[in-house]
Amino acid sequence: MYNDERWRVGIRNNPFSIVVKTHLKALDSRKDPNKRYRWKVELFKALHKAKYTKKQILELYRFMDWVLRLPTALNQKFDNFVEKYEEAKTVRYVTSIERRLLKRNAQQNFEQGVLQKSREYVTDILDVRFHSVPSPLAEKVQAIDDTHLLSKLHREAVVVESLDSFEKVLDKLG
Repeated sequence: MYNDERWRVGIRNNPFSIVVKTHLKALDSRKDPNKRYRWKVELFKALHKAKYTKKQILELYRFMDWVLRLPTALNQKFDNFVEKYEEAKTVRYVTSIERRLLKRNAQQNFEQGVLQKSREYVTDILDVRFHSVPSPLAEKVQAIDDTHLLSKLHREAVVVESLDSFEKVLDKLG
């Protein structure tokens, strides 16, 4: 009854057909709110499966909502349906391979962020303590990809006597 493909094809190809179908279903269901609810759901689904612009969908839905009025409880049920339907349309299925790639990318991004912050902490401490960090020294620190080494350099930057001493420690550890 509700899955007659012929009327759905008409809805996809002609906005006027959804106006007519909505009006006919409103007449057919005027004494049966549950039937009206079911038709409103079917028409809503068909409208979203059609190839209309967002503006056309909004205008056609506005008409459908006006003609197929529902009692408060069913209207709330319909609103819940719409929310779940639209949420399901926007969330696409993520395959297990995609999940692994996303997890690996997130881990790599996290590790890169930790490295970058560690580099910044070392150069910031040196800058605060010695009022500037020569570019060659800053570039050496920026080239380090080992968080353990950066952690040692961080501690060293706090206690070292001079930039020359820090550079000697860096050369020794690196």
